[in-house]
Amino acid sequence: MLISLLVLCSGCGRRGVRAVATGDDVDGRPAPPAPSHGVTATAEGIQATRSFAANLEFDPDLVAVVSAPARGLVERVFATEGDRVRKGDPLAELKSVEAAGARTSWSARRAQLALGHEDLARAQRLLGVGAGSERELEQSLAGVGRARAAEAHAATLVRMLGGGGNLRLTSVTLTAPISGTVVRRSLFPGEHVNANDQKVLFMLADTSRLLVMLDAPEAELGRLKLGTAVEVSVFAYPDRVFRGSIEATAAALKRRSRTLPARVSLNNEQGLLKANMAANVTLLERPVSDQE
Repeated sequence: MLISLLVLCSGCGRRGVRAVATGDDVDGRPAPPAPSHGVTATAEGIQATRSFAANLEFDPDLVAVVSAPARGLVERVFATEGDRVRKGDPLAELKSVEAAGARTSWSARRAQLALGHEDLARAQRLLGVGAGSERELEQSLAGVGRARAAEAHAATLVRMLGGGGNLRLTSVTLTAPISGTVVRRSLFPGEHVNANDQKVLFMLADTSRLLVMLDAPEAELGRLKLGTAVEVSVFAYPDRVFRGSIEATAAALKRRSRTLPARVSLNNEQGLLKANMAANVTLLERPVSDQE
């Protein structure tokens, strides 16, 4: 009889464990979703194999940074974190001595190019009346070529400084290199900036597509293949599922964790997902009916 009582008590303990594991915390509140390790069937007949914890990140191909192209003083700032901008929109304006120097240099190179063209025209006229030589003409042509290259270089520098075709350039306008959202701003009016510092003044990101980064255990590599369909869920939207597929895996496992980094790309045109969100990724296999 003592043995029977021990068996019954043991069975009660197991039932208690199952009751706690149904998804409620000990205080009665719903527990956050945890990665599943079993095989389940979805409503669409797709077989889910396993889920992994993951993290949302910006797509590095859709991120751009803005640094100071010249030494200067920040006069005005037009955009700040969270602002949506279009490519070419002004972000900030700098007062720059280097910008004024670039303007002066470009003006001088333009004058030299004009003189070169005059010299070339003179050499052509003299050769036409028999008073010049082919060598003088070749020298004039070479001079025009050098002057044109110098003028183009000076003009490029002015454009890099945001001056366009403005010969009165005394300031530098920093513009957005891509359309997107300002995710970092690190300059203020009155601050001195320098191109040599390589400081990131603005970071912009196009959030219409985000990456889901996950680490799969070594034992799951047989299922982790390019093109494998996945479902992604986040705590912010527990009733929504975002679908994608494995688009890339790393070439080597992480030495300590023995896991393989993998990447999923998600469409985020609605802007619901945010970088650094925690996510849960479920790998899916082909429909259950196809596996019979």
